[in-house]
Amino acid sequence: EDYKVDQILALDILSNGDSSTNSTIKVKIRKLYTRTLSCVMLVDIIHQPSSGGLPQTAVLKLYGRHFTVDYRENRRLEPWGQILEEEYIEFAKTGQFQEFIHKIHQREGGEDDMYEPQDEDEWWDDGACEAALADELNADFNKETAMYDVMRDVQGVFIPKIFAHVEMDISPPGITPVLFFSVA
Repeated sequence: EDYKVDQILALDILSNGDSSTNSTIKVKIRKLYTRTLSCVMLVDIIHQPSSGGLPQTAVLKLYGRHFTVDYRENRRLEPWGQILEEEYIEFAKTGQFQEFIHKIHQREGGEDDMYEPQDEDEWWDDGACEAALADELNADFNKETAMYDVMRDVQGVFIPKIFAHVEMDISPPGITPVLFFSVA
């Protein structure tokens, strides 16, 4: 299912990269921007923690593997669909996530070929490809978060102001929430 105008999303506010603070905001999608690498949307904040501090309207950028059309095309991956999601869930149930991601990170070479099988004997099924994409998007989120933190003084002047970093748990029933079943 794709994101839609008027859809309501519940997002956990990350504090120092941790969502265990249980601060949740709810946003309603007003407009979708489709020409980006990530899912970007204009949202109305309809519920925020009592501490407040968030504007009524904001731009939300999500690093989720489901609808990142350009990422998928650039890596020759199929468009996301229910069958791919089922294969991803099956891969998660095998318990191979951490070992697979560790193996990817141990590779030599640049980032450009990090998420590709490296020889003819190495084959990734669709679940593994989805795990690699989720890992790549998480790394991109962390890089952009760090970059904006460094440029805190010019936020709202020369670059967009970051009000909060958020995460959305999308774990299916029966799967313990893990990094690879969230959208940051």
